[in-house]
Order: sequence, then structure tokens, then C-alpha cells
Amino acid sequence: MPITHTFVSAKADGVDGTLVRPTDWNAAHVGGLSNVVEDATPQLGGDLDLNGKSIDFPTTPNISDCLDEDNMASNSATKLATQQSIKAYADTKLTNGFRLKPSDQSVNNSGVPVVTAGLSISLLINEVWMFKVIFIGEGVAGTNLLIETLGPAGCLVKCRALAADVGDAVYGYDMHQGSSFSAVVPAIGSNRWICEIEGMLINGGTAGDFDFLMSQQIPTVGDTTVKANSCVFAVKLA
Repeated sequence: MPITHTFVSAKADGVDGTLVRPTDWNAAHVGGLSNVVEDATPQLGGDLDLNGKSIDFPTTPNISDCLDEDNMASNSATKLATQQSIKAYADTKLTNGFRLKPSDQSVNNSGVPVVTAGLSISLLINEVWMFKVIFIGEGVAGTNLLIETLGPAGCLVKCRALAADVGDAVYGYDMHQGSSFSAVVPAIGSNRWICEIEGMLINGGTAGDFDFLMSQQIPTVGDTTVKANSCVFAVKLA
């Protein structure tokens, strides 16, 4: 890198031989540091391009990128995350307390279960929780909504469900115990319906999310929707 002197001589280089200085004092010289460690306050003059390489931190080597990924689907051990994506992901996980579903979510002509966003419960190993979730929805005539649960390996769920429509028809499900649970909300046309599931979670040796999945029991053209303001309440007991 170029190195110039702080003091600039008023004399022309090499004119006065009695002066103790190089003949090219005022010129820029090419020099450098033998190691970047010698620069105690390094600064970039532009953007840093990794050029396909990685950054090695003291405890975590090979960090190669920073992702803006709201669902953290990559699950990478060598990529960082933006502040926005961390917040967006954390906002969909319940660690203790109460959460409202932020927006409507629909399935249409599909029997493939999808996670009901915003109602997940995050479990650490060997935790015990009590929970209650209330689904508010709208259906397509002749189409049942299927609600299922999916937790980490070894998670035991003990729960019961109750569903009702605006015509006061009530459908109950007996106490259930097992690794997963499913409830069918009978078709009620375009009316609003409510399904309430409450119970206990006993997690095993694997941390992860306990999710509520939604699908159409018989795929039908038309939206089956879990509405915004559906909610989950959960309390960690142990």
C-alpha cells in the first residue's frame, strides 16, 4: 500500500545533500504490513467480498453467508441470520403465555397437512406443558376440516377436543393419549365454526416445535380457512 510522510519538505528531493533524508522524501512509497494483526484499528474502504471463502470465528469456523429467511428452513450451522428474520421466526413461536394468530390461512382442494402458522409451541427436552388452542374458521359446504398435531420425537400429548358451529351443534372427542392427535370439524358450509383443543404435553429427549396442522379431510375446491385471532394459550409446568 502507498505510504507518504506526514511532513512534506519544502525543498526539492535530492537538492541539498547536507540533509539526512532520502532523495525521494516527498514521493509516495510502496510498503505494507507483514500481518494484518499489526493493524490495531483496521477499516474497510469498501464492501467486503468473501470471494467464495468463509470466515472462521474462534468457536465456529466456515461461516459463509447471512440469510434473510423468516422460517429458518435451511437450518444451517454455517450461515448467520438477519435481525428481521430472527424476529419473524421468534414471533411465530410460543415459549410461555398467549398468542393470537396474526392472519387468515386457507387450504384449497388439498388433503396435505400444513402447519397452522402462529400457533406453534416451542419445547425443550423433558418439559411439561398445559395448553389450550382455539381455532376459528370457515368451511366449504360438504368439506370437513382435519386438525392434527405434530411434536418432537418422544413427545406425548394428552388432550381432548370440542367443536361447535354457529347453529349450536356440538361435537366432542374423548380424552386422547399418544404421540399425535387428530380431530375432524364437520362440514358446516360457509358458517363460522370453533374448535377447542386442550391438554398436556410431556416432551422427551428431543427439543422442537409442537405444531397444529390443518387440511381438508376430503380435498374440495374452495377455501377452508382458519381465521386470524385464533389463539393458543400455554404454560410450562416443569
